[in-house]
Amino acid sequence: LFAASNDPKDQLASILVEEGKLGPDQMQVAQARVSSGNPLAKVLTELGYISQRELAEAARVKVERILTDLYTWSEGTFEFATKSLPKGAIDLNLSTPHLITASLRRIQDRDLVLKELGSLETVLTPSEILDTFINETKADAQTIEVLRQADGMKTVQQIASLSSLGEFEVCKILAAAVVVGAM
Repeated sequence: LFAASNDPKDQLASILVEEGKLGPDQMQVAQARVSSGNPLAKVLTELGYISQRELAEAARVKVERILTDLYTWSEGTFEFATKSLPKGAIDLNLSTPHLITASLRRIQDRDLVLKELGSLETVLTPSEILDTFINETKADAQTIEVLRQADGMKTVQQIASLSSLGEFEVCKILAAAVVVGAM
């Protein structure tokens, strides 16, 4: 799994600096050593600036940010391609439901999330893949509780009132389940 974007905030270097994993000076040193056969990820680990785990975490954030941005587009182009990863890319081994859920949970636009649900009065019924969705997204106990409340009788608003997560967070969880077909 890999994503690329021409938005500077979605670049691995920007994410690492923003999250405080690297200082701007360290990034400048690393960038000077990058070449076609020596990608940034390799340079950063060789210099000992970050661990493989930190690098994988930043790469996951990068992919989630790029996908989250796609939800907000009113127009533009994108491509989903099945091919080998680019040289130096980290295989994140994320499931599609996990990625969609993580991306939707990053969204701050309430209207965009509610668009997936229809309204707060929508009644959701779980599909046969709900348990698979829970497993693939590595859902925590609160998320599982929200998903289990969707019983074909309660509205989104009723489910939200039963959770300590807050209405918007509950809506994001349920929207992700709808998008992947678990509801």
